[in-house]
Amino acid sequence: MISKCFSSVLNQSFQDFEVIIIDDGSDDGTEKICDLYSQKYEKVKVWHQNNAGVSVARNVGIHKAVGKYIVFVDCDDWIPINYLRNIKKAYEKFGDEVIYCTSMKERDKCGVHLYHCSTLEYSNMYLENINDLIEKGLFNSPVNKVYCRSVLIRNNI
Repeated sequence: MISKCFSSVLNQSFQDFEVIIIDDGSDDGTEKICDLYSQKYEKVKVWHQNNAGVSVARNVGIHKAVGKYIVFVDCDDWIPINYLRNIKKAYEKFGDEVIYCTSMKERDKCGVHLYHCSTLEYSNMYLENINDLIEKGLFNSPVNKVYCRSVLIRNNI
């Protein structure tokens, strides 16, 4: 599953990005796969830590990142080839500090996975939209959103 995730990220049509991997205490061989990707691709950086939970791992990643925007992709997620290009276009068009990306849930024999649509729709994240997003089950996770890194840092999020 993690190889599918890495392939979807590294094969983006837009290539000006960094990949920050926080290995949160994996002990199933995933840590070795992460190290192999970081050795093969200069843009991939890996940090290993004792298991501290997903929130701590995301916060470490935010502080290790140097890019302007943050996109969270979990190891069982995958993104379409134009995902980052479409995000860049959306920021150029809307100029907002947070953009919501639609995503879908897919069920297979391993469970439910979140993946991002190949035809992305964006909307400004205003307070009046949040209840609608919660009702659709699309606001409960950070992985279907894009964040301006400075907003996360400035607001200690």
